[in-house]
Amino acid sequence: MVSDKTYLIMWPLVLLYYLYGTQILPKVSRMVVRRVPWTTKHPFLDVEQSILFTLAALSQFGFCILMIAISDARLGQLGFNTFRPMLFLFGLVLGLGEMGLASLLCYFAMETVRSLAPARVPSRKEDWLALLNAGWMRQINRMVNTAPGTVSGGAIILYIAGEEIIFRSILVNAALPLGPVAAVATSTLFFSLIQTLRMPSWRSGIFPVIGALVMGTIHGTLFVQVPEIWPLIGAHLILFVVGAL
Repeated sequence: MVSDKTYLIMWPLVLLYYLYGTQILPKVSRMVVRRVPWTTKHPFLDVEQSILFTLAALSQFGFCILMIAISDARLGQLGFNTFRPMLFLFGLVLGLGEMGLASLLCYFAMETVRSLAPARVPSRKEDWLALLNAGWMRQINRMVNTAPGTVSGGAIILYIAGEEIIFRSILVNAALPLGPVAAVATSTLFFSLIQTLRMPSWRSGIFPVIGALVMGTIHGTLFVQVPEIWPLIGAHLILFVVGAL
Protein backbone atom coordinates (compact mmCIF):
# COMPACT_ATOMS: atom_id res chain seq x y z
CA MET A 1 0.00 0.00 0.00
CA VAL A 2 1.08 3.61 -0.29
CA SER A 3 2.62 5.33 2.71
CA ASP A 4 0.49 7.16 5.24
CA LYS A 5 1.90 10.52 4.17
CA THR A 6 1.03 9.88 0.53
CA TYR A 7 -2.41 8.28 0.46
CA LEU A 8 -4.16 11.33 1.92
CA ILE A 9 -3.38 13.43 -1.15
CA MET A 10 -4.61 10.84 -3.66
CA TRP A 11 -8.31 11.52 -3.18
CA PRO A 12 -8.16 15.32 -3.60
CA LEU A 13 -6.00 14.87 -6.70
CA VAL A 14 -8.59 12.59 -8.29
CA LEU A 15 -11.41 15.03 -7.57
CA LEU A 16 -9.42 17.96 -8.91
CA TYR A 17 -8.58 16.11 -12.10
CA TYR A 18 -12.11 14.96 -12.92
CA LEU A 19 -13.90 18.09 -11.74
CA TYR A 20 -11.55 20.73 -13.15
CA GLY A 21 -8.65 19.23 -15.09
CA THR A 22 -10.86 17.63 -17.72
CA GLN A 23 -12.69 20.92 -18.36
CA ILE A 24 -9.93 22.13 -20.64
CA LEU A 25 -10.33 19.16 -22.99
CA PRO A 26 -13.32 20.57 -24.95
CA LYS A 27 -11.31 23.71 -25.73
CA VAL A 28 -8.37 21.63 -26.94
CA SER A 29 -10.63 19.41 -29.06
CA ARG A 30 -12.08 22.47 -30.83
CA MET A 31 -8.53 23.56 -31.67
CA VAL A 32 -7.55 20.11 -32.96
CA VAL A 33 -10.70 19.35 -34.95
CA ARG A 34 -9.82 21.80 -37.71
CA ARG A 35 -6.50 20.05 -38.29
CA VAL A 36 -7.78 16.51 -38.99
CA PRO A 37 -9.10 15.30 -42.37
CA TRP A 38 -12.19 13.56 -40.98
CA THR A 39 -14.32 16.71 -41.22
CA THR A 40 -14.50 16.31 -45.01
CA LYS A 41 -16.33 12.98 -44.61
CA HIS A 42 -18.19 13.32 -41.31
CA PRO A 43 -20.22 15.98 -39.48
CA PHE A 44 -18.11 18.51 -37.62
CA LEU A 45 -19.72 17.72 -34.24
CA ASP A 46 -19.07 13.97 -34.61
CA VAL A 47 -15.40 14.61 -35.32
CA GLU A 48 -15.13 17.01 -32.40
CA GLN A 49 -16.68 14.49 -30.00
CA SER A 50 -14.37 11.76 -31.32
CA ILE A 51 -11.33 13.92 -30.67
CA LEU A 52 -12.68 14.87 -27.24
CA PHE A 53 -12.94 11.25 -26.13
CA THR A 54 -9.48 10.45 -27.51
CA LEU A 55 -8.03 13.39 -25.60
CA ALA A 56 -9.86 12.23 -22.47
CA ALA A 57 -8.28 8.78 -22.81
CA LEU A 58 -4.79 10.21 -23.28
CA SER A 59 -5.24 12.73 -20.49
CA GLN A 60 -6.52 10.12 -18.05
CA PHE A 61 -3.64 7.77 -18.84
CA GLY A 62 -1.19 10.61 -18.25
CA PHE A 63 -2.91 11.23 -14.92
CA CYS A 64 -2.40 7.53 -14.11
CA ILE A 65 1.33 7.89 -14.65
CA LEU A 66 1.38 10.96 -12.39
CA MET A 67 -0.49 9.11 -9.62
CA ILE A 68 1.85 6.12 -9.87
CA ALA A 69 4.88 8.41 -9.79
CA ILE A 70 3.85 10.09 -6.54
CA SER A 71 2.82 6.79 -4.97
CA ASP A 72 5.20 4.75 -2.84
CA ALA A 73 3.53 1.50 -3.91
CA ARG A 74 5.51 -1.05 -5.90
CA LEU A 75 4.24 -2.16 -9.32
CA GLY A 76 3.38 -5.55 -7.86
CA GLN A 77 1.10 -3.91 -5.31
CA LEU A 78 -0.59 -2.03 -8.14
CA GLY A 79 -1.27 -5.31 -9.95
CA PHE A 80 1.10 -5.01 -12.93
CA ASN A 81 3.75 -7.64 -12.27
CA THR A 82 1.72 -10.76 -13.04
CA PHE A 83 -0.33 -11.69 -16.09
CA ARG A 84 -2.07 -15.06 -15.84
CA PRO A 85 -4.02 -15.97 -19.00
CA MET A 86 -6.59 -18.06 -17.12
CA LEU A 87 -7.36 -15.20 -14.76
CA PHE A 88 -7.67 -12.85 -17.72
CA LEU A 89 -10.20 -15.23 -19.33
CA PHE A 90 -12.03 -15.32 -16.01
CA GLY A 91 -12.14 -11.54 -16.17
CA LEU A 92 -13.79 -11.65 -19.60
CA VAL A 93 -16.49 -14.00 -18.27
CA LEU A 94 -16.84 -11.83 -15.18
CA GLY A 95 -17.59 -8.84 -17.40
CA LEU A 96 -20.55 -10.68 -18.92
CA GLY A 97 -21.88 -11.50 -15.46
CA GLU A 98 -21.48 -7.93 -14.30
CA MET A 99 -23.35 -6.72 -17.36
CA GLY A 100 -26.22 -9.08 -16.59
CA LEU A 101 -26.40 -8.00 -12.96
CA ALA A 102 -26.17 -4.30 -13.83
CA SER A 103 -28.91 -4.69 -16.45
CA LEU A 104 -31.20 -6.40 -13.94
CA LEU A 105 -30.62 -3.67 -11.37
CA CYS A 106 -31.20 -0.99 -14.02
CA TYR A 107 -34.53 -2.61 -14.89
CA PHE A 108 -35.58 -2.57 -11.24
CA ALA A 109 -34.47 1.06 -10.96
CA MET A 110 -36.49 2.05 -14.04
CA GLU A 111 -39.60 0.33 -12.75
CA THR A 112 -39.17 1.90 -9.31
CA VAL A 113 -38.74 5.41 -10.67
CA ARG A 114 -41.69 4.97 -13.03
CA SER A 115 -43.85 3.88 -10.08
CA LEU A 116 -42.78 6.73 -7.80
CA ALA A 117 -42.59 9.58 -10.32
CA PRO A 118 -44.26 8.56 -13.60
CA ALA A 119 -44.55 12.14 -14.84
CA ARG A 120 -40.81 12.79 -14.60
CA VAL A 121 -39.44 9.80 -16.50
CA PRO A 122 -40.12 8.12 -19.85
CA SER A 123 -42.76 5.43 -20.08
CA ARG A 124 -41.43 3.64 -23.17
CA LYS A 125 -38.34 1.45 -23.33
CA GLU A 126 -37.19 3.26 -26.50
CA ASP A 127 -37.11 6.57 -24.62
CA TRP A 128 -35.04 5.02 -21.83
CA LEU A 129 -32.57 3.74 -24.42
CA ALA A 130 -32.32 7.26 -25.83
CA LEU A 131 -31.41 8.48 -22.34
CA LEU A 132 -28.75 5.81 -22.13
CA ASN A 133 -27.16 7.11 -25.35
CA ALA A 134 -26.09 10.35 -23.70
CA GLY A 135 -22.95 11.90 -22.28
CA TRP A 136 -19.81 9.82 -22.74
CA MET A 137 -21.74 7.00 -24.43
CA ARG A 138 -22.78 9.37 -27.21
CA GLN A 139 -19.17 10.49 -27.59
CA ILE A 140 -18.04 6.89 -27.99
CA ASN A 141 -20.73 6.02 -30.52
CA ARG A 142 -19.77 9.04 -32.59
CA MET A 143 -16.10 8.14 -32.39
CA VAL A 144 -16.69 4.53 -33.48
CA ASN A 145 -18.66 5.77 -36.49
CA THR A 146 -16.15 8.49 -37.35
CA ALA A 147 -12.56 7.65 -36.42
CA PRO A 148 -10.45 4.81 -37.88
CA GLY A 149 -10.84 1.53 -36.03
CA THR A 150 -7.33 1.62 -34.60
CA VAL A 151 -7.93 5.08 -33.15
CA SER A 152 -11.36 4.36 -31.65
CA GLY A 153 -10.38 0.91 -30.36
CA GLY A 154 -7.13 2.18 -28.90
CA ALA A 155 -8.84 5.12 -27.19
CA ILE A 156 -11.51 2.88 -25.63
CA ILE A 157 -8.95 0.37 -24.31
CA LEU A 158 -6.72 3.16 -23.00
CA TYR A 159 -9.62 4.88 -21.25
CA ILE A 160 -10.88 1.67 -19.63
CA ALA A 161 -7.37 0.69 -18.52
CA GLY A 162 -6.91 4.16 -17.05
CA GLU A 163 -10.10 3.93 -15.00
CA GLU A 164 -9.15 0.53 -13.60
CA ILE A 165 -5.64 1.67 -12.70
CA ILE A 166 -6.90 4.82 -10.97
CA PHE A 167 -9.87 3.41 -9.09
CA ARG A 168 -8.56 -0.06 -8.29
CA SER A 169 -4.74 -0.12 -8.44
CA ILE A 170 -4.22 3.32 -6.95
CA LEU A 171 -7.27 4.33 -4.90
CA VAL A 172 -7.96 0.95 -3.33
CA ASN A 173 -4.31 0.84 -2.25
CA ALA A 174 -4.57 4.42 -1.06
CA ALA A 175 -7.47 3.62 1.26
CA LEU A 176 -6.22 0.28 2.61
CA PRO A 177 -4.94 1.96 5.80
CA LEU A 178 -8.64 2.49 6.60
CA GLY A 179 -9.35 -1.23 6.16
CA PRO A 180 -10.40 -3.32 3.13
CA VAL A 181 -14.12 -2.59 3.45
CA ALA A 182 -13.55 1.17 3.62
CA ALA A 183 -11.06 0.97 0.75
CA VAL A 184 -13.54 -0.76 -1.56
CA ALA A 185 -16.48 1.42 -0.47
CA THR A 186 -14.60 4.71 -0.87
CA SER A 187 -13.13 3.78 -4.24
CA THR A 188 -16.55 2.66 -5.48
CA LEU A 189 -18.16 5.89 -4.28
CA PHE A 190 -15.61 8.00 -6.17
CA PHE A 191 -15.92 5.80 -9.26
CA SER A 192 -19.71 6.18 -9.25
CA LEU A 193 -19.48 9.93 -8.71
CA ILE A 194 -17.37 10.61 -11.78
CA GLN A 195 -19.84 8.72 -13.98
CA THR A 196 -22.35 11.53 -13.45
CA LEU A 197 -20.05 14.34 -14.57
CA ARG A 198 -20.76 13.98 -18.30
CA MET A 199 -24.45 13.17 -18.04
CA PRO A 200 -27.04 15.79 -19.05
CA SER A 201 -29.58 14.73 -16.37
CA TRP A 202 -30.06 12.43 -13.40
CA ARG A 203 -32.19 10.17 -15.58
CA SER A 204 -29.28 9.51 -17.92
CA GLY A 205 -27.00 8.98 -14.94
CA ILE A 206 -29.02 6.09 -13.52
CA PHE A 207 -27.45 3.54 -15.86
CA PRO A 208 -23.73 4.40 -15.53
CA VAL A 209 -24.01 4.89 -11.76
CA ILE A 210 -25.57 1.46 -11.26
CA GLY A 211 -22.94 -0.08 -13.51
CA ALA A 212 -20.20 1.70 -11.56
CA LEU A 213 -21.61 0.51 -8.23
CA VAL A 214 -21.67 -3.09 -9.44
CA MET A 215 -18.24 -2.96 -11.06
CA GLY A 216 -16.61 -0.91 -8.32
CA THR A 217 -17.78 -3.24 -5.56
CA ILE A 218 -16.81 -6.44 -7.36
CA HIS A 219 -13.52 -5.21 -8.81
CA GLY A 220 -12.44 -3.51 -5.60
CA THR A 221 -13.14 -6.65 -3.55
CA LEU A 222 -11.31 -8.87 -6.03
CA PHE A 223 -8.33 -6.52 -6.17
CA VAL A 224 -7.98 -6.58 -2.38
CA GLN A 225 -7.94 -10.39 -2.45
CA VAL A 226 -5.93 -10.86 -5.66
CA PRO A 227 -4.00 -7.70 -6.61
CA GLU A 228 -3.90 -8.22 -10.37
CA ILE A 229 -5.25 -5.50 -12.62
CA TRP A 230 -5.30 -7.24 -16.02
CA PRO A 231 -8.38 -9.46 -15.38
CA LEU A 232 -10.27 -6.41 -14.13
CA ILE A 233 -9.38 -4.44 -17.26
CA GLY A 234 -10.67 -7.38 -19.34
CA ALA A 235 -13.93 -7.51 -17.37
CA HIS A 236 -14.41 -3.76 -17.72
CA LEU A 237 -13.81 -3.94 -21.46
CA ILE A 238 -16.35 -6.74 -21.96
CA LEU A 239 -18.99 -4.97 -19.87
CA PHE A 240 -18.36 -1.78 -21.81
CA VAL A 241 -18.56 -3.40 -25.26
CA VAL A 242 -21.68 -5.43 -24.46
CA GLY A 243 -23.33 -2.40 -22.91
CA ALA A 244 -22.55 -0.26 -25.93
CA LEU A 245 -24.00 -2.87 -28.26
